[in-house]
Amino acid sequence: MKDSPEHPAERTGHAGHADHGSEGAGHGSKTGERIVHLLVHAADEFLSMGAYLIVGAAVAGLLQTAAPAGSLAFFRGSAALSVGFMIALAVVLSICSEADAFVAASFIRFTPAAQLAFLTTGPVVDIKLISMFLGTFRREAVLVLVSVPLIMNFVLCLLLALLF
Repeated sequence: MKDSPEHPAERTGHAGHADHGSEGAGHGSKTGERIVHLLVHAADEFLSMGAYLIVGAAVAGLLQTAAPAGSLAFFRGSAALSVGFMIALAVVLSICSEADAFVAASFIRFTPAAQLAFLTTGPVVDIKLISMFLGTFRREAVLVLVSVPLIMNFVLCLLLALLF
C-alpha cells in the first residue's frame, strides 16, 4: 500500500477534484476533443428529436386530411367541447412531447386554450402511462393519478378559453 497516496488531495490530483483520466482537461487537444464530443452529442440529439418531429408532422397532416372538413366543426363550436376533444386526443394519441406541438399547431381552427389543453395533457396522462400505472399501482390510485390531472387541466383550460 506504499504506492497509494495517504492524503485524499494527492489521490485526486488536485485539491478536492477527482481525476477521472482527464489529465490537463481543458488544455490543448482535450479542449478540441470536448468540442467534438459536444458537437457529436448535439447532432445525435437533433437527429433523435428530428424523428419525433417528423412523426408529429405526419400525424398532424393525417388528422387534417383524413378527417372530413365539417367533422371537427362540432367540437369547435363550444369551449368545453373543444378543450375536452383536445384532451381526449392527447390521451389517445400518446405522442412524444417533442412532437405534440406540431399536432397542436395543426389545429389552427381550435382556440389557443384547446391547443394548450392538448399540450399539457399529453406528457401527464396518456395510454402508455395509464398502462404503466395499472401495472404498478392499485386501480384506486390509478383513478386518482389519471382523473385529477385531467380534471384540473380541463377546468383551467376552460377558464382560459372563457376569459380570453
